[in-house]
Amino acid sequence: MSSQMSSNAVKEFIDFAAYNKQDIAGMVKRERLKRKLTQKELAELSGITIRAVQRIENAIVMPRRYTLNALFEHIDVPLEFIKKKALSSDEKEAVVKPSRISKLILTFGIPVLLVIGCYAYILQSPTFPENAFEMCVLIFCMSFIYFILLLKIWK
Repeated sequence: MSSQMSSNAVKEFIDFAAYNKQDIAGMVKRERLKRKLTQKELAELSGITIRAVQRIENAIVMPRRYTLNALFEHIDVPLEFIKKKALSSDEKEAVVKPSRISKLILTFGIPVLLVIGCYAYILQSPTFPENAFEMCVLIFCMSFIYFILLLKIWK
């Protein structure tokens, strides 16, 4: 019963991408040995090949989620393994997202900066724009840059 609860906890809390092959290999081997299981017995219980268990424990491969879940159903996952994931997910969530006010400031501030930049470019060049087409291309490019920035800001 506890191993089933442990397996459910793993499915909910662990994103296996947060771990490397060595972490998983060490944990699987340590927990298998605690239960006094051979690699063959663990393989038979979990329904995977003994070769797969050997390759996981030797950190040769990064096992798939399905394989790990099959193994974790027959060994208890240590709490520190779950905590490590909880810490890494908290770190990911610590990324500060800009507030609505910041987004509005950027939305209205960027065009001002683009207009000033274009005006400065036009003033410093005695021959630009030589014709209306060049001016249209400049306006198009600045508008395109602005819309790309808006997409990034409001995404």
